Amino acid sequence: MARNSSPLTGLFLASFCALASAQTVPNDTIRTTDEVNQSEAVKARFPDLPIAINAPSLAPGRTSFTDQSELIAFTAEIAGSSAQAKRLIAGTSQQGREIP
Repeated sequence: MARNSSPLTGLFLASFCALASAQTVPNDTIRTTDEVNQSEAVKARFPDLPIAINAPSLAPGRTSFTDQSELIAFTAEIAGSSAQAKRLIAGTSQQGREIP
């Protein structure tokens, strides 16, 4: 009997392929969080979360994205501190970097 795939499976695969095929962008062309301005209506509807999110790029005062070494260290820390979390590698990028 044929197994039906979830529509989310196709969405995941399309997103993964788009990310995997993305080209490296020079650092001077990447927008930073300083450039994001939300309207007061958006801020009122979606206030800051009352929880601490310790992801590297979300640190107070941080204006850049998480880099590869930070991502690897962050995921390893989570996996090492939790019995429920496991760090898996989905593959390797075209540049030879792990994709956690």
